[in-house]
Amino acid sequence: MSEDFKNDFSWSNSRLSTFKSCKRKYYFQYYGFWDGWEDDAPDRIRTIYRLKKLQNRHTWKGTITHEAIAFLLKYLLVNERLEEGEFKEAVVEKMRNQYRNSDSGDYKTDPKNNFGLLEHYYEEEVANGTWQLLRDDVIRSLDNFRGSKFWKKAKTLSMDDCLALEGDLKGSDNIWKNISPNLNTWKNLPSGKPDTFSVDGIKVWVKLDFAYPGDEGSIRLIDWKSGNSKDELDPTQLNIYGYYTSEAWGVPAEKINLTAYNVNQDERHERTFSKEEKQETREKILNSVKNMKEMLTDKDANEAKKGLPENRKRQFLPPLSLSAGL
Repeated sequence: MSEDFKNDFSWSNSRLSTFKSCKRKYYFQYYGFWDGWEDDAPDRIRTIYRLKKLQNRHTWKGTITHEAIAFLLKYLLVNERLEEGEFKEAVVEKMRNQYRNSDSGDYKTDPKNNFGLLEHYYEEEVANGTWQLLRDDVIRSLDNFRGSKFWKKAKTLSMDDCLALEGDLKGSDNIWKNISPNLNTWKNLPSGKPDTFSVDGIKVWVKLDFAYPGDEGSIRLIDWKSGNSKDELDPTQLNIYGYYTSEAWGVPAEKINLTAYNVNQDERHERTFSKEEKQETREKILNSVKNMKEMLTDKDANEAKKGLPENRKRQFLPPLSLSAGL
């Protein structure tokens, strides 16, 4: 088992969402999986780690869309040109390769280095047409993005104007600096890395999709959405980005413009951050941290109660190969 790699406590909006939705899932997601990547880990912990690494088809669609948009923006900002049809083919081929990788079941023995879908693991009967609609959603999202005002704005920017792109910040030693004109490079390219900042000593994770300077010292932050739902947006995530920007770049709250753009539905929601929202966000973070830590057996060591009652353990099913096409 690893000794130097420690599970330190940190906070993120996704962690808060999991905590609020299901305490059992929260335990598995942030504690029960630890050391599951080790060869000598108990079978149950290895199973939890494997499940943590899996994605469902909806989150997979979002990941692909985010990476594709970041790739398009990077090419544009470094004055490279992409042939649209060729790029779309590369996006679809990446989806096909990941689907085949999941279908092979290789994630069972090596979840760290192989892609896996929950639909495969739980033997869900998903029609071929459903997977094809997923592919079509991604392509439509890319078309909507290229027709949006954000693409038009990006055409006026230089790389030096880009403050953040898919988690990578201006001046950082990031993967996007090394993008090759060969589209095959992108097939295995990971997404950018999140950044952190501190709120009263608590490490908070953020991953900005796109940020650039606006007029008169302002900054615009954009969060790409790719879902099908028209439900009202939760303001917390954008507020956290606003909080981060204010702290990391010293920008007054009222100079921060926040945008959520759903590329799947071609809908955007725009607003300005405020001092009041910054204070409310700070209180929300600290209050939720207090509630999370109340469930720990050792707050200083970030240790949670191990295991669950036997009658509440879920019986995990082995994967079954599916034959579907994108």
